[in-house]
Amino acid sequence: MANSEDGHKQCIACFEDIHRNASTCPHCGASQKFHQYALIGQAVKWVGGIVTIISLVVGVVTLNGYYQEWSERELAVQETLEAADWLIQSGDYFQAWSLYKKADEIALSRQNVREAKFNLALKWIKNLKVDKSYLDNTLNELSEVLYLGLPSTEKDQSSTILAHIGHIQTLRKLNRLSISADPENIFEMAFELDTGNAFANAMYGRWLLMKRPMTVEVINKANEHFNTARQDSIYTKELTHLQFSGLISYVSGYSDEIERLSIKSLVLAYHQLRVLDEPDLLPRNKHRILDAYGLKGDAEHADWLVNNIPPKVHLESFLWLSEKDDDSRLSMKIQKEYVIARINEHMGETALATKQMSQLASQLNDDSNKQLKMLVFKSVERLTGKLPDVATRRNYKNDAIDSKNLSEFHLDTLLNSEFSTQSDNLTQAINYFKTRINDQTEVEERFTSALPEFIQSAKDDVKYGDKLKALNAYTTGFGQWHHDAACNNFLALSLLQITLFENNYEYEKAIAKLEDLKKTTMSFEDSFNHNWTLDKALIEFKLARNYASVFAKTEQNKDLEHSLKHLLKSVELGVIEHQDVNWQSIKSSEFKILANNPDYLQLIRGR
Repeated sequence: MANSEDGHKQCIACFEDIHRNASTCPHCGASQKFHQYALIGQAVKWVGGIVTIISLVVGVVTLNGYYQEWSERELAVQETLEAADWLIQSGDYFQAWSLYKKADEIALSRQNVREAKFNLALKWIKNLKVDKSYLDNTLNELSEVLYLGLPSTEKDQSSTILAHIGHIQTLRKLNRLSISADPENIFEMAFELDTGNAFANAMYGRWLLMKRPMTVEVINKANEHFNTARQDSIYTKELTHLQFSGLISYVSGYSDEIERLSIKSLVLAYHQLRVLDEPDLLPRNKHRILDAYGLKGDAEHADWLVNNIPPKVHLESFLWLSEKDDDSRLSMKIQKEYVIARINEHMGETALATKQMSQLASQLNDDSNKQLKMLVFKSVERLTGKLPDVATRRNYKNDAIDSKNLSEFHLDTLLNSEFSTQSDNLTQAINYFKTRINDQTEVEERFTSALPEFIQSAKDDVKYGDKLKALNAYTTGFGQWHHDAACNNFLALSLLQITLFENNYEYEKAIAKLEDLKKTTMSFEDSFNHNWTLDKALIEFKLARNYASVFAKTEQNKDLEHSLKHLLKSVELGVIEHQDVNWQSIKSSEFKILANNPDYLQLIRGR
């Protein structure tokens, strides 16, 4: 420190002028002795001050940055959660879940985000809909969130969570994904916490309905759990739909016991929804339940269900199921009306049931389901004491044969049949008179008199079919099947008439009819159900035989030539493959007039 010329110096601390020999500053009291650490201390104090200032400035800037980032994160999380809520309300759970995952990343697993994900997981699992490609990963994520929520919940809530975790395994199996945990163990833990838990019971019931093969015992056990689940539960609608989804697959294609119990369970379950004013059921499921009473309109399970479901419950539920049903099938319409009538009968509403059954009987026609017809007829007989008139009326297609009046029965068939059909009764009638063609009873004579009319009617159908075929204009009312049937019937009836001519030695008439038959059948082409070539061969054979018989009377060479020509043609066409002709027939005495003919001898040589 420098001394001034007047004997003064500056204080080392405050820099005031003091006497050069002063050991202490009179102004500030600072010792004037020099020490190296004193300068360091002063420097430190100075530097420390600067650092403090700098630190404060930097801290304010940093803090402000942190605050701004936090504020932006908070806003982003809040907006993401609000958007997710809107998506949940609109039913888009998948997108909502994606937003929750983003919120989780932004907020670093904040509590409110975790709770939102947890609540959505519980909600979504009850009605999970997601693209197959995302399903496996989504189920894993849902399961993880639910497991994370377990430690902080009460017993009843933990039971609910475990039930949903178990249901995830059901969903995995339904979608043919590997099961990651034993559902039986999971549900057992859920029941240990709360035996009456609605979700544990319903979701376990749904798991049981995955069993293969299904048994009555399993369905009954599952139903017990569903009934427990519905007791005092605010989630009855959701839980009942689990029952529907499990049982609906068993209403057809299984044993009668399984099908009937499934339908009964579904009807009773729906009744529970109706009681709670929650009649929400997919139209396709309504149809499946209605169809299940008799898939083909045959009322296969109807009577059993009527006798095993409380009638009032049954009627109310069935009427709702039938309401606004647009099934246009007559068989299904009649089946529904039959079920309603049977329930009314079961309830003691005899007069109403009688009226309904009688009206049903009048609606039945030839195309109505045979089993349903019998059920309706028996019901009318049970209610009125006699069968309805329609029950004793013939359909002329597949009526049971009246063995006591065979001839009358078969003639009645021919008189009332369409020859463009190939019904059982028509085939039976033609075959019957084929074996009775020589009988001279009153009925056979009536048949003989009516035979030309039958043949002409069949021929008209053949010609009509020929026109449609040429125009490529077959219809559902007259298709190829009808055309083929007319051809078959025309041929069969014509051959019957030819047999009559032959039996009466009217060979010229037989030949004329055969020539007409040959001309008509020329247009016949082999089809999916008939080989006309053999029939054409048979016509040629019959012409040969009848010309041989004419020659025996006339001894005119032209008849002999015709006989040989037609015989050779018949063999060429393959007549020996026909069921009514063989080589013995060709070598029979009927062709003795050809015995010396070299062509005939060549034909039968070695035969």
